[in-house]
Amino acid sequence: MSKFGSLFLDEEQLDKSVDTGTEAEETAAPEKYRLLFVDDEPNVLKALRRVFRQENYEILTAPDARAALQILAETPCQLMITDYRMPGLTGADLLREVKRLYPETIRILLTGQADTDAVMAAIKDGAVYKFILKPWNDDDLRITVALGLEQYDLKKENDRLRETNKKTTEELSMLAKLAVTHRSQLAIMLNKKGLLNDRQVQKLYKEQQSKKSTTFKIIIDNGWLAEDKIHKVLVNDFMFEKVDLKEFQVGDAISSLMPASLCRAQL
Repeated sequence: MSKFGSLFLDEEQLDKSVDTGTEAEETAAPEKYRLLFVDDEPNVLKALRRVFRQENYEILTAPDARAALQILAETPCQLMITDYRMPGLTGADLLREVKRLYPETIRILLTGQADTDAVMAAIKDGAVYKFILKPWNDDDLRITVALGLEQYDLKKENDRLRETNKKTTEELSMLAKLAVTHRSQLAIMLNKKGLLNDRQVQKLYKEQQSKKSTTFKIIIDNGWLAEDKIHKVLVNDFMFEKVDLKEFQVGDAISSLMPASLCRAQL
């Protein structure tokens, strides 16, 4: 549910929404990590499978780069391990292509000592997350994969936070525009009621642009209207609720929607 949902739902609707979300979270099964191993030697693929036989991973295998790209096109994988020396594309070239097509996939390269210079070039390109020398140590390989999957989760969480921040920024921009609109509406309403004349409204708009001040403050500072008359319009025509700030407590759910910077900008 949107974080603004509580402003528009009554308590019964809100309870149903919260209950439904909680139940969905409790029943949702955690997604298995999916790993792709690529090597033209079947024994190497079997050895890799054996390393992770006790892990709760879904394992896919491919004998070459072409088959690996076909699998990725049909089934997203969180992490892949590929040999360097293969017919057709080398492992480094394969990972460069995977980086281009599926940048979220964590990419690990298996290589012999003689291939390290070519591997370092792929690392500089950002195509390789880690490389592991053959013959590998099983424990080191498991740790490297676990750290790679943590990196995958971190990237996903950063993407989620980035999207949330983008949405929040858009919502705050909308609120700021809404506040400006309401300021203009107050001036229009006061003019319609004969409480402000046309000359005063024009002057008010000019001062708002130059001083970035509120309609309320400009009217009071110029002595055009008493506060109680403006309050009456706000309550009767804009459905504002008048409260005693000494006795009124703003709820955390509401105050969390309004950053201090926005409050200061809108006074």
